[in-house]
Amino acid sequence: MSILIYTESENGNLKKSAFELASYGRALANKANTSLNAIAINSNNESDLSKYGVDQTFKLVNDAFDEFNANKYAHAIAEAAKECN
Repeated sequence: MSILIYTESENGNLKKSAFELASYGRALANKANTSLNAIAINSNNESDLSKYGVDQTFKLVNDAFDEFNANKYAHAIAEAAKECN
């Protein structure tokens, strides 16, 4: 089992809240003795997440995600969750 976080971005850049969530996620992962994974959609700076304790980042780049669609995002997150158990 691992912890998966969704990191929100805007105009290709991760929002400050993504890094805050990564820090909190790292603390939870440490308590659970597991890994911390993140999903980053249409982000240009996802590699910065490792500085906040993210072990693995699933990066999705697709024009279909340019406009928010809850069903598309939910499907992408579900697929990432399956991949990282």
